[in-house]
Amino acid sequence: MTVCFVFAMSAEAENILRKAIVLEDRLLGYARLCHIELDGKEAFVCVTGIGKVLAGAAIAATIACHPEIDAFVNLGIGGSLDPNVAPLFSAVISNQLVQHDVDTVGLGDDPGYLSTPKITYIPANEPLTEKIAKTCEQLGVPYCFGTMASGDQFIVDEEVKGAIVSLFDALMIDMESAAMAEIAFGFGKPFASVRIVSDAVDHEKEYWENKLPACAKVCEIGAALLKNLD
Repeated sequence: MTVCFVFAMSAEAENILRKAIVLEDRLLGYARLCHIELDGKEAFVCVTGIGKVLAGAAIAATIACHPEIDAFVNLGIGGSLDPNVAPLFSAVISNQLVQHDVDTVGLGDDPGYLSTPKITYIPANEPLTEKIAKTCEQLGVPYCFGTMASGDQFIVDEEVKGAIVSLFDALMIDMESAAMAEIAFGFGKPFASVRIVSDAVDHEKEYWENKLPACAKVCEIGAALLKNLD
């Protein structure tokens, strides 16, 4: 299986790129795409940039340039919507993904409904999520499955968080994963996301305190996952 690990930020990808042999390094618009070799296995690493537009565009450009890629795995950090279930430095593995800021309710649609694929939730690929869970177990990283909700907002307001939980039963918030999933879904490419919780209560403070160690942990998962993929 040829996999592309997708990161929103350079800081999230830094540890895995540092350990890898970079065979090719190129720009695709705003995105950086690297063909790497790590522990004797080849893969791709894409750094998309922050936000849903750049995330979706990067997936589309990567597929256009490398149709041989079989699957995409988003690795990154994110905010927990339930610290009791998903505490700091635990992993949340997507079972489905939703864009919490998509709103055509005025046309009679449900919140988050995506008009072109005609669904609200993008399903994650179950074989991929099972491989990710197995990898977390091997590394001793606590994990849980849940809905990931993405939007072009860094959310700190408790009322907004509560609304996202109420509307979508989401466990984690981020700014890219559901957009990546939508594009991969449209091209028939298996997709899953795993994110380490960097912030859970005081989001702005915890994010800056925990960003780098959380990024390091998700790269550890990615490197180990590559060994577990066929």
